[in-house]
Amino acid sequence: MPRNAGENVALPTLDYETWKELVRAMGGRFNPEGIDPKAFIGWLRPMSVFGLTAAEVSSNAQRVERTQRDVRLDGADHYIAIFQFAGQSAITHNEQALRCDVGDVVLVDVARPATFFASVGAELWKSVALVLPRRSLVSHLGFEPRGGLYRRGGTAAGRLLLISSGIPAKTEDQPTPVPIPTCD
Repeated sequence: MPRNAGENVALPTLDYETWKELVRAMGGRFNPEGIDPKAFIGWLRPMSVFGLTAAEVSSNAQRVERTQRDVRLDGADHYIAIFQFAGQSAITHNEQALRCDVGDVVLVDVARPATFFASVGAELWKSVALVLPRRSLVSHLGFEPRGGLYRRGGTAAGRLLLISSGIPAKTEDQPTPVPIPTCD
């Protein structure tokens, strides 16, 4: 049963295959890479945010990939708004490279490939992924947004989600020295 955002619940540690299957069931094929599956540590907590499917997602994977093959195989056709809650990351999507820090939000079109990088090796990162059905989002906006839209943590949506989760919002004086990793 999904929980509401903001509930503090200890998350069980998931192994590599279980994490992949839970992520796949929620939003499509996303594959942790750059880590030995035996050393992998991950969490996923399903929740509901204003009636939309969401999940708190975390792992120690150096990168998580969604390839063109993944897109073809699962046929997922929605967007995911990803809110960075802990750690630092980078994303390559629609020929863009983006850095994310706590409180930042990025819109990902899962009908297109994407790669998510942990900016500090195998350090744990944590985000909330909010599934946005394509048809509903396009109807609401009046246009089809391009994946890779990005807003810093000072945005109203980012602050709202952080406040509802109980995590303090980032202040302007916090440093964000995050190099964008390379794709090896």
